[in-house]
Amino acid sequence: MAEPLNEATSSFRIHRVEEISQVREWLKNELDAHHYAEHDVFAIRLAFEEAAANAVTHGNKEDPARHVTIEFALDDDKVQMTIADEGPGFDFVHLEDPTAERNILKDYGRGVMLIHSFMDEVHYNRVGNILRLVKYRSESPPS
Repeated sequence: MAEPLNEATSSFRIHRVEEISQVREWLKNELDAHHYAEHDVFAIRLAFEEAAANAVTHGNKEDPARHVTIEFALDDDKVQMTIADEGPGFDFVHLEDPTAERNILKDYGRGVMLIHSFMDEVHYNRVGNILRLVKYRSESPPS
């Protein structure tokens, strides 16, 4: 099972798509412990899964010698995650529109759009192989 590399930074290193579910479950437990609303948990988990799958599949080309590093900073106000792969990056500015008629029936190509719709901040490094996501809590935690 994937375990945090360092409890203080909540960092993980994965190599395969199959490892994403272990990190997703860790993330869900942390969000539940911080009493995030169900719709926030859904949004954060979905964005995480899409970003991590893209990093493993497209960034690292599923090369088991490469790894994806995932870092979380989570508190009662917001969740920040950074996902870095060892690939060459991609042109995140000129992506095809998945809602365009020529793309609407494709069964791929919507991950980045979903990430942008569910997260409050989405930042890529210059080459496109490091992604930083931020989601602010939508409701105050219960007292």
